[in-house]
Amino acid sequence: MEPATLIPVEPPTRIKLDAFLKNREQRFLSLPAEIRFTIYEHAVVELLPICPMQVVDGSNKFIWGRYRKVQENGGGGGSTLEPAEKALTVTQLTRTSRQVRLDLAADPSFYRSNIFSFRDPHQLHFFLAALTPERRRAIRNIQVHEVRHSPGSREWAATRFGSVLSGDRCRHLLTLLRDCRDLRRVVYLLSGLPFADPRRVAAAPRTDAGLTGASWRPTAPRARSADTVTETSAILRAVVHRARSAIRLGSPSLWHLPGFAIALNMGDFDEAVVELGGGAPEEALPRRFRERDDFVAVLREAKTAFRDYQLRLRERRKQNPRTRPTGWEVYNATRGAGLDFPGDIRVNQEGTPRGFEATPKYDGEGILAWRVCGVRDIRPKGSVPGGRVLECLVEFPDRGLSWEEVRRLASWRHLCLIRSFYEELFGSDDDPRERLEAIERTPRPGEVRDALGDLVEGAPPYSSRGCWEETARQRERAIRRLKRRIEHTELIAAAKAMDAEKHGTSGNARTGWTFRVSVKVLEDIS
Repeated sequence: MEPATLIPVEPPTRIKLDAFLKNREQRFLSLPAEIRFTIYEHAVVELLPICPMQVVDGSNKFIWGRYRKVQENGGGGGSTLEPAEKALTVTQLTRTSRQVRLDLAADPSFYRSNIFSFRDPHQLHFFLAALTPERRRAIRNIQVHEVRHSPGSREWAATRFGSVLSGDRCRHLLTLLRDCRDLRRVVYLLSGLPFADPRRVAAAPRTDAGLTGASWRPTAPRARSADTVTETSAILRAVVHRARSAIRLGSPSLWHLPGFAIALNMGDFDEAVVELGGGAPEEALPRRFRERDDFVAVLREAKTAFRDYQLRLRERRKQNPRTRPTGWEVYNATRGAGLDFPGDIRVNQEGTPRGFEATPKYDGEGILAWRVCGVRDIRPKGSVPGGRVLECLVEFPDRGLSWEEVRRLASWRHLCLIRSFYEELFGSDDDPRERLEAIERTPRPGEVRDALGDLVEGAPPYSSRGCWEETARQRERAIRRLKRRIEHTELIAAAKAMDAEKHGTSGNARTGWTFRVSVKVLEDIS
């Protein structure tokens, strides 16, 4: 067999050679800025949603994509984060040259062209607060993808939407979302719910089934029958109706945000995906559900119980205007207001230079939003019909000391500082007389609890009645210990005085008498 002849290489023509030389001289950075930014906009687009992650809890710096924890020797489980997958295109582009980095910083096309996904609304809150206003206004698509493997209660799906997506928890989040002026769509994607028999799951929402928009699309080829998908759609519409009914009139809610929708992924097999939002068509409850008297009875019973709860909560607020529905709501609202912990300075995404943006001293609920180093003293400020008003001497990192009312510290983080103040006050080994006077002058722990009232009811970890009672017992033990130390000191002083008057007594006798007195006092202390 004769070898195949090679294709003869033709010399380039003059026209092709001129075009080649011209293109070789043309550089990317020499292109007009409009063309470069158009190229950037296509280059930084990612196929999958981007998942920002905080470097550490409480930090204002985020990393992109999935990362894993490694040790210095390369093993797993360490404290160092390294990328678990290929770096994003925008990250690689910023490392090419200084000019490209400046171009990407000047034009936030990365934030405008991608979908950002978060595991809960709080992470979305932290991320939006850490961004500069220009980048925040460029975001168009946000997705909150929460995975729930085993709900703690059967009503979890309904109560979750009613508590997380409405009320005081999302007030600060809504403020930041309204600053996203180019925002097109916000999706709350929920997956991991255990799929069970539809007739048994039908009673899970325990709410009234109203007319709420819904549309479904089965995923082939594993989609179930049309009846199952229709029943699932009806159940989810009932859940959303329950969530909407939990929103108090006039309170902020993500439901009022344009482009908001809920995407519920029933089960891990993607058998039925139902999107619920303002733009979906309205559908009535299927006939099979209307014919089930037991299902309708359960829904009516749950609706009546929920209305009774609202009436009890309304009466409770009339008696004490400071009362919140639950301690967890106060806890999350405080965490939302203190999103810049540690520190009241926000750091932009680049890290250098820093962008300074002052945080208000108090949040919308009147709780301290500045970072507090510690509580140095507690004293009474005045009297009110319900008791005394107490105030704490609070130390800030860069702002010195300030007297603040105890109600300004109604969060679990601040309660830890109050508990630490009492522990340091009771456990100090200073002069016993001065320490005893300081303890008796300081308000009792029970007075601090009464001054807070129901502001932190149920909030971990130091708000329960047992913790306050334990602090009160520590106070009593400290007082008894200090009194015995003072008595012991007085006995030793008296023994030395009597010993000085008895000049004829031998040294061994004087030492033995003092030793017996000391042993007697120590036995009383023990």
